[in-house]
Amino acid sequence: MSEDPAYLSSASALIKSLKGPADPPQPGSLLKIDIAISAWRRSSFHIPRKADVLRDWIVESWARTHRGYVKAALISLTSSPSPLAELSYHDLLLETSASCDSPAQAPLQILSSFFIALTSSDNQDKLIEAGAKSMRILFPTQSLTHKAEAWADIWALILRSLSKIAPTASIEPLLALVSTGITDSVISATNSKKLAQIAASAFPAHCASFEAHPLLRPSLNQIMATLLFQPALLSSKDTLQPILSQLSAFGAHSAISALFDSLIHAYHEHRYSIFTQASSSKVAHDVFVASKEREEVRLALEQILSQVGPAYATRLSLWNSIETWGGYMERESSWSQLVRSEAQIAEQTLSSGDSALLGPLLKLLATLENLDHDQAQLSSNVVRWCLACPPPLHDTASALLSSLLRFFHLTHALPNFFQLLLESLDGLFVETLPDETIISLYNLTVAGPLTGKAFQRHLTQSLRSINIGKGRATPWHQICDSILNRLSSIVTPASDQKKRKRSATPPSHSVASVGIATRLLARCLIAAAGTTHDTNSSLDTVAKLSALIDEWPGVDETVRKSTTKSLSWDSAVLEAGRLRIVLNLEKLSSYRSSAADPVLLTSAIPELTIEMTRFTFHRGSLDQQLSAQTIDELFMILEDAPAHIWQLVLDQGLVLIDASATSAQLRRLAKLISRKSESDDTISFSSAPLWELPNVKSALQTYVNEQDLPEYPLLNICPPTYLDKKVKLQVIDKTWEGARASAWLYRLASEGDTLELMSRNTGLLHQVIKIASTGDEPSTYLFEKAVNSLLQAPERNGKILSIVIAHLLENGDPNLTARFFSVITSRNVDSFSALREDLVNLTSMNLEVHCDTADLKALHTRNILLQAKQWLNLRGKPQLIQIEGVFTYLRNTVDDRRPLGPSLCKAFIDKQSASFARIILETIASESTDPLHIVAAALYLYNHNITLELESTLYKVLKGSIDQAMSECCVKSPTPAHLRLLAALCSRCDDMTLIQRAIDTALAAPSNDLAVITFFEKIVEDKASILRHDDVVRVFAIITQSIAQSAVALQSSFNILMSLSRRRADLILANLPELVDILSSMFVALQTFSKAKTPHTTDAQMLSRLLVALTQIRLGRRHETSPLAKHVPAILVAYVRAAGDMHSGFSPMVRRDLEPGLFGLCNLVTAGGRAYAHGREGEGLGTPFGLGEGTGGEGEKELWAELWRSWSKSRYLGQG
Repeated sequence: MSEDPAYLSSASALIKSLKGPADPPQPGSLLKIDIAISAWRRSSFHIPRKADVLRDWIVESWARTHRGYVKAALISLTSSPSPLAELSYHDLLLETSASCDSPAQAPLQILSSFFIALTSSDNQDKLIEAGAKSMRILFPTQSLTHKAEAWADIWALILRSLSKIAPTASIEPLLALVSTGITDSVISATNSKKLAQIAASAFPAHCASFEAHPLLRPSLNQIMATLLFQPALLSSKDTLQPILSQLSAFGAHSAISALFDSLIHAYHEHRYSIFTQASSSKVAHDVFVASKEREEVRLALEQILSQVGPAYATRLSLWNSIETWGGYMERESSWSQLVRSEAQIAEQTLSSGDSALLGPLLKLLATLENLDHDQAQLSSNVVRWCLACPPPLHDTASALLSSLLRFFHLTHALPNFFQLLLESLDGLFVETLPDETIISLYNLTVAGPLTGKAFQRHLTQSLRSINIGKGRATPWHQICDSILNRLSSIVTPASDQKKRKRSATPPSHSVASVGIATRLLARCLIAAAGTTHDTNSSLDTVAKLSALIDEWPGVDETVRKSTTKSLSWDSAVLEAGRLRIVLNLEKLSSYRSSAADPVLLTSAIPELTIEMTRFTFHRGSLDQQLSAQTIDELFMILEDAPAHIWQLVLDQGLVLIDASATSAQLRRLAKLISRKSESDDTISFSSAPLWELPNVKSALQTYVNEQDLPEYPLLNICPPTYLDKKVKLQVIDKTWEGARASAWLYRLASEGDTLELMSRNTGLLHQVIKIASTGDEPSTYLFEKAVNSLLQAPERNGKILSIVIAHLLENGDPNLTARFFSVITSRNVDSFSALREDLVNLTSMNLEVHCDTADLKALHTRNILLQAKQWLNLRGKPQLIQIEGVFTYLRNTVDDRRPLGPSLCKAFIDKQSASFARIILETIASESTDPLHIVAAALYLYNHNITLELESTLYKVLKGSIDQAMSECCVKSPTPAHLRLLAALCSRCDDMTLIQRAIDTALAAPSNDLAVITFFEKIVEDKASILRHDDVVRVFAIITQSIAQSAVALQSSFNILMSLSRRRADLILANLPELVDILSSMFVALQTFSKAKTPHTTDAQMLSRLLVALTQIRLGRRHETSPLAKHVPAILVAYVRAAGDMHSGFSPMVRRDLEPGLFGLCNLVTAGGRAYAHGREGEGLGTPFGLGEGTGGEGEKELWAELWRSWSKSRYLGQG
């Protein structure tokens, strides 16, 4: 034997080596950390409290270098690497801490030293992860006793280093530790001003860290706000003064807005303790406190706004906090002046035209508008920027316009809103601008928020609300008149009106105003749909509109006679406006006007093309047809039309085309649809009435049939069963390009009328096999469907199956061959006696699959191929060997490769996933026919991961052997794995004797309550009828014991009792005392202990539902009183005792969630005449046994009375 090194000769030698000044202790020897690791991991080296010694040495090493290391880091000097930056120290601390007898005594400065060490680390991610675990061990949150001043000093040091660390969210646990320490210690701090001074001095570092770590901003802000905004300091007027003087620091603006939000919350949370009212004051206390809160928030906001300057993103955040706060008061002059001043500053800056500030300014103005419309006083200048804003700001501009619209709507002043829009248009389209700029602004406005769906919907709703019933109200006429006057002044000017030619065109800026104004007017006409008369007979907007249309400049006759000529932009916009008004006017008045039909120009601008097309379909619907010339012109437009024009034709005009077009035109339409389906996939063909039109269908089928090569894009958009069977078969015969046809054939496989014929097309099958071997999923699915179709008559289709097998042999793809066998092995092997030789050849080919445990698909393929050999009886009986609790086996068959099952089981230790576990079971089943092997593998898997869901796989691999498998699991001392496997198999077992044996086995399980409860959760759900009284008595005892020890089994216990109440109520009623014990334990399990995580409210909700279900159990007739009624007082006392515990209790949310169940119990116990006690409910029960004897004392009686008062208030007595 080799001798131990000198440093391991004794405890004193080890301590001397570790605590010496040099590292390593001797030249050429190991480093101290390596010595410590060697001492810990050498089992033959024994010293008293070895784990504590090594743990304390690590803490001392980290603390010893703190002063010099921190000083060097703060003055940017080079220092030797800190032990805190070495992962081996952290690893050893984690290993030794689990075996330590006493908690660590670590100085708090280690936290700041760790952050300084992070700044020089080359492996920050791993070091942060290890450091977070180490700090949780050294500073457990439940035993933090350091003073607030110490925490504040440490936090200031941490901030100096934090900005130098790469951004990562993994630092969050460390910040949470500091946050917990500061929050808990500040409560008892005696020097609040000193804490605030420390935090203020670290404000520049806080701002730098705030800017460098976006993911950590909530935590950073929360810690800083806790130190700065202590309740004792909030009454001071200079709360923000220490940090406002440092706003010039980098990143201060984003940090100050977050702190301001926290300050508002602090004022609101502590308002009653901060703002004290004089006893002589006559003002209501709540009113006084609210006014003081508003005043302090306003003063703080004014201080910040005066310092941030033109940082409009910060100003926006500040005002958003005010809006979220909800304490703004419009009638307070100081607040109103502040909003007015802010709106003026923002609007003046907006007029400067700085595009970089446009977004924040519009958002700021939208916020101010929401707060106070009267003081925001947004002018047409702001609206003009909203109308022509860039696309990224459309949502903001739309929200601002909607806010304005909502105010004018609520104040019954919608005409003023439209007047504001028209004034904005005057300022937008200025006469001095070049035509190119006018056109650009016009296009920007047309695509902007004014025509967006959201704003248009709000506008229409507002306009409809002013027309009551069938009459058009005066405000609606006022709006239309204002727009009409604007249009009349442009299209029919008063000067030389008689001498002006009808074809004269106004200037571009006026035309642009016409384009927008006609859209507003069209929206007014749409909103008036359904009205029949004017409420004021002196107002006749419809007549004025008709007169305006008669005077509207028309299209030049030379252009009208030639559809290939194009209009100028000005003429096109005017013509589009005319068509827009005429269409909606005719819809409103329900008659056809004398306005001329449009000229369908192929080279028109998109706006005119849309209006021409829409108007053509409108007139066609009035005439019930379209002329042949009109249809030809439409098809010329569709040749190169964008998607939205196509969608318009499909949705609105296709019915007219189907009824009016000639056969030649319909064939042309089919060709256009085919071409467009291939070039543009944004068109929604499925939602259009295209597929319901008989003439179009005939044309499409004729077109498909006439093509030499199938038009697959067109075929792909056709709905299932749309094409006739004959057409589909002809296309199938023409199909030779499997890659292009796979998507269509994949969908066609779901249609029963063609699948059989597809399956008999050997050429097509060959193509499908070639494409499927490349991994194409649609082709693979089609191949499986075709094979399954052939298997419906294997004798008749034997020749085709033989050809398929030959193609598979030629292809040599194991995955596709596995798909083939996965289908065919579901049949009886005797049905394929004629194909046996071919199938044997297919299984005998070289299909070796790489057995990489990471490639689950390859393993699945291998398993299917081996199962195919079992199916063909090509495998012999394996020899059983058992090694380390895992069954393995050797095969004496033609396939002598080493089995994979055992090696996969060992690999499962490192890769514990459900998918991998299912592959393991399939592998065992493919390599062995003995169900014992599968049982052994399942037990092995459950032993390593009891939560696996393997039921469906177990049913498949143990098909026909479930009873045998259950018998093997019914052992004398079952493990949790045995019970888990039994629970999975019981639902598929029909042998009642065997199930009862499994139940007895579970009840005999030694000291494993959770596994037993989980087993019975499954049994009660699937086989409740077989349960006996004695079984339930023993299960209830186990549940009570388990819940008293831990709340882990709470969910499963809920499920057991709920299932029994539905399926075996007799067993519940026969064991009511035991049920009371369980419910009492459940109440205790829902308690909230100090510094412990609040229980999830789902548990309380489930307990409440359980109580309701129990109250509804009856023995016989429905109106009989439940036997549970006499046990209700005991249950309610258990609740009151748990809720009134001095050291713990229920959170408000848990108490609220329990109310439905508790009230159900109250209803049950008061049934039969005790429900009307007039405020004295519960007294008729007497004083329940045990009430007031718990830790809550007399408080339990008050809770008892409060419970009954709450129940009484919640009842409906049928009196109103």
